[in-house]
Amino acid sequence: MSDTPRYHEIMTQAIERYLFEPWDNTTRDHIEEEFRILCPGPYRFVWEPGLDSAFMPKFRLELDDSPEATEWMLKWS
Repeated sequence: MSDTPRYHEIMTQAIERYLFEPWDNTTRDHIEEEFRILCPGPYRFVWEPGLDSAFMPKFRLELDDSPEATEWMLKWS
């Protein structure tokens, strides 16, 4: 079993499909849209500057302190 949350693996796959596109708002919007289709939930995207250790764009999801957010995190982690 992987230590990487399922949602992170899904996001990585979405980002990989756009690797050769310009890194602009349009590309990020497409990635977010694709991710939301696969992992709908009560979160907000935050794109962070720079790349991670695998040279992928860094992101994090912000969730409210709510039962729905907790349920989503349990389902997708």
